[in-house]
Amino acid sequence: MPPSLTGERLTGIAFVVVAARDHPLASVKGSIAKSELTKHVQLVLTDRTSLSEGREFGVMSPQTWRLADLFAKHAFLLNGLGWGGMPLHTVERDISEGRLVELSIET
Repeated sequence: MPPSLTGERLTGIAFVVVAARDHPLASVKGSIAKSELTKHVQLVLTDRTSLSEGREFGVMSPQTWRLADLFAKHAFLLNGLGWGGMPLHTVERDISEGRLVELSIET
């Protein structure tokens, strides 16, 4: 990170991994093996700047679609185009209304 930037950890923001209700991963019962995740497209939020160039955060699949906008990622998730992590408050309603399913990932 450039010396002009200061990093600060944000607390209190829950993060969940989700997929559309009709995505193949949504039908898996229990924890999903990481080897299974690699068979599916992961939607990844990307940084348009060079600050994180060459670094990966939470990428678990070699098949990725990178989006630079959280709202676009949300739309892709709702339409079953992949799976990915989202802040809980952005998908809470979709989960409660059955449009998205929270995935349990093997640790």
